[in-house]
Amino acid sequence: MHISAKADYAVRAAIQLASSSEFPVTSESIAREQQIPAKFLEAILSELRHSGLVKSRRGAHGGYWLSRPAEEISAAYERVRAASAGDDVVVQAMAAKGIELMVSCIRDQESGVAVVCRTGGVLVELAGLTAILTGEPAWWPDQLARSPLQPLLSGWRGAPAADAGALVEFAARLRDEVCDQPQILIVECNPVLVHPTGHGVTVVDVLTYVEADQ
Repeated sequence: MHISAKADYAVRAAIQLASSSEFPVTSESIAREQQIPAKFLEAILSELRHSGLVKSRRGAHGGYWLSRPAEEISAAYERVRAASAGDDVVVQAMAAKGIELMVSCIRDQESGVAVVCRTGGVLVELAGLTAILTGEPAWWPDQLARSPLQPLLSGWRGAPAADAGALVEFAARLRDEVCDQPQILIVECNPVLVHPTGHGVTVVDVLTYVEADQ
């Protein structure tokens, strides 16, 4: 199994937060004790904070701490593991709220790989709003703006505007991946949670269809 440096650093940072007698724990302390590059650590801690795994405060006495006591996290893991007959499980924070979309890549022999964005999650039961993204990704923001999804993404009923830029970036990367893997016929990501502007997207579940003989 390959574990990226980012994942390794995130785990080491969490271990430091759980074991340190310091409260809150400064990023400088984590970087020093775990030998993590300071710039890289700041980005990781920011992601952990946005995901709800850690909390922080600014100022002279600022720093970071786990959002729940380490004992509660361990206990939750043991309860879920016991309920699953001892199989390995992963305990993680719930994804932050966002607009639920389904983002699909569909391979067509004549037109190539098309990207389809439509309401997903529970919203798919209420409305079938769809945007088909074609051509260069640079064109996609305009295609989204002229699609039935635009009212939802722009801040429906007073909600904050969604991070359409992050949605386009994710869709473009997904299309590139499918284009590079000819055995993939369809990829469905549902739901993709599109968070407020500046906070990106979260992919909760993915279903992939491949050639029968692959």
